[in-house]
Amino acid sequence: MGTGKDSTRSRRDTAIVDGERRRPGRRRSQALDDAILRTALAVLAERGFSRFKVSDVITRSGVSSATLYRRWPTAKDLVVAALRTISPEPLHIDTGTLRGDLAEFLRFLGRAIGRRECLAGAGPSGLSDAELEDVIRSRFLEPRQQTLRAIIERAHRRGELPLLPELEDCWSLVVGPLQHRMLVRRDPVPEEFVSLTAEFVAAGLRSVCGGDGAKASP
Repeated sequence: MGTGKDSTRSRRDTAIVDGERRRPGRRRSQALDDAILRTALAVLAERGFSRFKVSDVITRSGVSSATLYRRWPTAKDLVVAALRTISPEPLHIDTGTLRGDLAEFLRFLGRAIGRRECLAGAGPSGLSDAELEDVIRSRFLEPRQQTLRAIIERAHRRGELPLLPELEDCWSLVVGPLQHRMLVRRDPVPEEFVSLTAEFVAAGLRSVCGGDGAKASP
């Protein structure tokens, strides 16, 4: 059993981590945490999940590797923490028509994908971990799907869609063309493309859901 002096020395030594002297019991700097996580998001936006490197975050943020790894021991821990700082962007769309709402929604998604391609559709390499899948679903996918659900339900109440289509099917019809153009073809999204896509999707939904005199599906 150690002496009181030895115990005091031990506590003092644990306050020195990799050359950084810290006061015993001193709280971690939230401002520093926030700055590191903002840097991590910037690196993610530029490089995507597959090419994300903790060393880039360390270099850009100007902290030591000990400082970062003491907070987030792995790259995945850092990525998950950074993504959790993002709050879903509030979005309310109501133009009065299904086509108009879909066009506004497509414009919003186009801006979102353009700003954070790695977060909006990084591909399988970015979604290979259950925890990452969960945070991406809660921060990005679900809020946007709820916006689309509101658009579809308003069209139903207005009588444009006598039947309510499946949300997952609507999501594929709306987002599929946009993701293909931006993430596969790497092409910009002109207004003509947005208008044409909104028109096709609205017409297709009206057809299968019995809108504008079309026969409703059984």
